[in-house]
This record gives sequence, C-alpha cells and structure tokens, in this order.
Amino acid sequence: MAAAMVGAPPAGQLVLDPGEELFVRYSFRGGAAAAQWHARLVLAWIHDITYVIMTPDNDIYIEDYAVDADFAGVRVRDRAAPLPPDVNGQPLHDFGNFPNDLVMRGIYRQAAFDAAQERVRLGLAPVAAVAPVAAAGAAPPPPPPAGLLPLPPPVAAGAVVAGGGAPPLPPPVAPPPAVPAGGGAAIGAGLAAGGVGLPVALGVAGGGDVRTLAVKYDSEGKRHREFREAVLLMSEDDFPDYPVRGPRTLLWCLRFILENGPTPNAWHGKWRSECKLQNTDPGVELHEVSLRVIHHWISYDHCNLGNLASAELLIRHVQMVEEKHKDKIGGGRPGDLSDERHLFGGSEMRVNLCISPALTAYVAAELQKESAILKERRKAREERNLLKPDKNEREKK
Repeated sequence: MAAAMVGAPPAGQLVLDPGEELFVRYSFRGGAAAAQWHARLVLAWIHDITYVIMTPDNDIYIEDYAVDADFAGVRVRDRAAPLPPDVNGQPLHDFGNFPNDLVMRGIYRQAAFDAAQERVRLGLAPVAAVAPVAAAGAAPPPPPPAGLLPLPPPVAAGAVVAGGGAPPLPPPVAPPPAVPAGGGAAIGAGLAAGGVGLPVALGVAGGGDVRTLAVKYDSEGKRHREFREAVLLMSEDDFPDYPVRGPRTLLWCLRFILENGPTPNAWHGKWRSECKLQNTDPGVELHEVSLRVIHHWISYDHCNLGNLASAELLIRHVQMVEEKHKDKIGGGRPGDLSDERHLFGGSEMRVNLCISPALTAYVAAELQKESAILKERRKAREERNLLKPDKNEREKK
C-alpha cells in the first residue's frame, strides 16, 4: 500500500466536501466567546482541516479550524436536521441568497484552483482530480484532455434558492503545475481557472460587518442590488465614537428619495427640474455627483450606508444644496400650497425637498444657542461700558 499523502487527514478523520456548511463562533483575546455564530460554506479542502470557505457576505478566504485558540465552537451543519442545540436560538449570521448558478460554478472552480496552488506552495502532494459521478445507468463522462480543467455538469435553472441548501457543485479541479515557492502561487491571484466562471479574490473576513450588505448578483452574474431593496435592508447602529455631530439623517433621506425619486439619479433630475436650475448653477453639480456616489455605494458596493459616517457627511452636502435653492422650488410661483400640505396632509416636510426635519431642528437649535451666546456677550459689553465714567465726568475730576 502506498504511503499516505503528505498533508492528507489521518485515516478515519472527517473531511468536509465542497458545498457542506459549518457554524463557527470565534474567541476574543483573553478567551471570551463571541455571542454570534457565523455560517461558512466549504468551497475546497487544502489539508488537514484547512479549507477555502465563503461567508454570508460573499467574502472568500482560507480558514484553519485546527487553531483552537481562535474558535469557541465549530459545528457541522446538517440541512436535514434541526440546528445544533448550542446554535439554535443564538444570534446567527446565516446565508440568505447565494449568487446565481453561473457565478457559483465559477466560485467553486476558482476556490479549487486556489486550494491546489496553496498545496503546491506548502510543498504538499497534489490531490488527484475526481471525475463527476454519472447518473444511475448512464456511462461516466470521458476524462478531460490533459492540462484542462473538467467542466461541471449543467445546472438546472433556479436550483439556488433563498435559505435553501448549498449551491450545486462542479467536480474537483485538477491541480496546477508545480511552481517554485514564492513563484506566483499566492492566494487570490484572480485567475479564472480554465476561462470558465468569474475571478474570485480571497480577501479579509467580513462576516457580521455592520457597514456592508450581502453581495447580490443579477441574472448576468453582475453585482447589483435594487435601490428599494437595499434601503429596506439598511440599519442604523449606535456608535459611542460616531464622528459626525447632530442627528443621523442618511436613512431618512434615502427613504425620502425612494418615495419621491424613486432612485438617487432620478431624484436629482426631478429636483433640478422643479427648481428650474441649470448644471452651471451653484451646487447643482455637487448635488448630482453626490447622489451618483450614493447610488454606486448601494447598488454595486453593497454598503449599509446607515452606518457610514462618510455617507452621512455626503448626504449633508446634498441637503445643504437643496436648502440653498429651496426658494426656487416650483419656480418660485406665488400661491404655493406647501404650508397647507404640511398642515393637512400629514407630511413632515414644508416643501418637497430632501431635507431632514431633524437636521432642520438641530440647525435651528444650534443657531439659537449661538444667538444667545452673542446676545450675552453684547450685554456684557454694554454693562462694562456703563461702568466706565463718561468723558464729562472725567473732565470734572
């Protein structure tokens, strides 16, 4: 019998297959356990109990589950059984929608290729490629030509569903040719193996990051999330060191845009039209660019803007520009019924502008404070002047 392959798990040790899922709970420094469990999708095995995994936020990286100090618990998920007792009922960052089938095929292939490269970098023997298992009664498919990666079988449309099992798997990928240590075998090189699928870079873990939303893909495999859907998913968490003074207005403004735009770009066009402004008018270009940045932050970058201080500052600029031109709304025609709409329509806005009432109240309060301070200073100056003898009294003396 041939000797065991270097890096292979000991006989009888469980090896997770691509497509299986784990629950992990991390340990903080000092040994305290985190409260939240995190789901992990196994993409490829490297050695022992080290895998290429994917998080619910679609971050992909290598994780070694033998490092006991890093984990307070690791549980294997069984989709046919209830959640493990110590996971059930606890905070859980789980998978929602997986990317579409085409994207997942590319992700699995790239992960297998990267795992093979990592084995070469570590000086481990390559893992032999396994041919796909044929359906009962069907002849097995022929092996791929030498040097080519085996193509995965066709995947039925709609096989990936929200909250369902892991996406369909392609067969294992043949290992890459050996390369010298340090000779380009770095993880995350962005190479789409065999030209099939999409490049996937291995990055830093992002599970549980309150600044991001899970990445979503459209039918063509492109990153995209609808503005309405993203706004409804956004949250606003409290941070003791939040650097922007005053009320947080981002979510209010996004919901206003959703109702009146219904997208950032559409709202800019509507606002400019109602105010009868030109691109050359002060602040109009800043308004357009700011809303375009917000649009890309949401639809492509999948940012949870409610927790980004930079986004709050940017939306403050949008509101500042609209405040500057508020008298031009509706072309400044007389007889505007905005006050009546405010009184009888239940609206929070005096006019149809993306300006948060909370910010308006905050600015008014700050101006009132400044006015009170200036008033007290003026009174103090007047009192000091009253205590000084006038010129005639000084001359009499």
